[in-house]
Amino acid sequence: MCGTGISFEECMNNSINDLAENGWQLILRNIDINNQLNLYRSFESDIFEEIWTFCRTSNPREGWIRRSICYNQEGKYDEFLSKVGQENPIVKAYHEDLKTSGDFIGIVRFEREIYHKTGKIDVEDPNIQLILAIEYLSQNDNEKRREPWSE
Repeated sequence: MCGTGISFEECMNNSINDLAENGWQLILRNIDINNQLNLYRSFESDIFEEIWTFCRTSNPREGWIRRSICYNQEGKYDEFLSKVGQENPIVKAYHEDLKTSGDFIGIVRFEREIYHKTGKIDVEDPNIQLILAIEYLSQNDNEKRREPWSE
């Protein structure tokens, strides 16, 4: 999203106003879906399946049914969020939202805490970085993936 030569903290500090004001548009502008799909293919073992599962998404108004990625409630990422959530109430609330909705629904809580510099979200924490990266990849994928659903 920010390129190379910049720390994660600096990237988030530079991007948070844009994210707060314009939502996912920054992500959609800066993450190429083809590069993202190549990233998935480069994963060793079953990392993809530990985070995501495929689900059927439809838009009756526009008349399409597509294959999209959804949150895997039975994967190791779910276990990871549960563990990190024991130490961080923001992560715990985010994890509960994911489990309730069954899908990546946005990370507004994180962005709000970063924007207001409350200290509840440490963007230098590798756990937080991983959560943000997975959420942003999920949002980008769900907005750009155009694969038709097949049984």
